[in-house]
Amino acid sequence: MNIELKPISFVTVSHGHYHYLVELLESIKQYWHSPFEFIIVDNLNSDLFEPFIERFNKLLASRVSVVRLFKYDKPKSFGVGNNFAVRHAQYDNLFIINPDTRFIDDSVYQWFQDTDVGSQLYYPKLLNTDGTNQQHYNEWPSIPNQFIRLVKAKLKLPTAQKQKRHDWYFASAIVISKQLFSKLKGFEEIFPLYCEDVDLCYKAYLMGVPFSRIEQVQMVHHLGGEAKHKYLVKAIISNVLWRYVKVRNRILLGNVNRRRNTRYASKH
Repeated sequence: MNIELKPISFVTVSHGHYHYLVELLESIKQYWHSPFEFIIVDNLNSDLFEPFIERFNKLLASRVSVVRLFKYDKPKSFGVGNNFAVRHAQYDNLFIINPDTRFIDDSVYQWFQDTDVGSQLYYPKLLNTDGTNQQHYNEWPSIPNQFIRLVKAKLKLPTAQKQKRHDWYFASAIVISKQLFSKLKGFEEIFPLYCEDVDLCYKAYLMGVPFSRIEQVQMVHHLGGEAKHKYLVKAIISNVLWRYVKVRNRILLGNVNRRRNTRYASKH
C-alpha cells in the first residue's frame, strides 16, 4: 500500500550563519524523507549561499525538494523575515526553524508524518550542543524577572531562569500549519529583536489555540539564546514594546473571542 508522505516548508532567517546552515541542511537531507522546500531569507545580502544552495539542489533534485533563497538589501527583524518567508511557502505545513539548529535523528520527521498539525503550535524538544536538555520555555514575562535577565545578559552570564510553568516557548523550532499562522497574524513586526516568540504564544493563549512541547522527539539548538548581551538595547526596546502589544492584543483578541462566543450562544 502506497502512503503519500506529507511535504513541509522549512523557513529560516539568516544573519550569516553559513556553517550552521550547511550543518542544518545536511541533517535535513539525512533525516527528512518526504518532499520539502527550505526557504532562506538572507538578512545580510551576502554572497555566501549561492554556491552551496546550487550544490544542495543538485543533490535534492531526485527527492522533489528544493532550497530557495531570498535576500534583503538591508537587515530586517526576525518577525519581518519569517513572515515574508511564510508568505512565499508553497506547502500547507511549516517548520519555522533557527539556522543554528540541526536534526540528530528522524524522530521529528516520524512524529510529523503521524500528526495532524492543523489546530495547534508544536515545539520540538531541544537539546544543547552537549546533549543536555535545553530550557526553551519561560513563564509570562514580568518586570522583575525581565530585569534580572537583562542584568545577567549585560554581565554576560547565562540568562535562563528556573520556571515552574511552560507559558511560552522560544521560536527556535516551531511546527505549525500555514492556515493557523495566518489566523494568529504571524509574528509581530514592530519588535527590533526578541519578544516575537512570547507574543505568538500569547496570541494563541488569548485565542484558545493550544501550544505544547513535543516530548517524544529531540533536536539540537546550538546557541540557546545566550547572545542577548550583544543586542541589549534592542532587547530592552522590545520588552517595552511588548507591554503595549500585550494590552493591544488583549483588547482586540478579547473582543474577537467575545463576539465568537456571542454568536455561538445565539445558535444554541
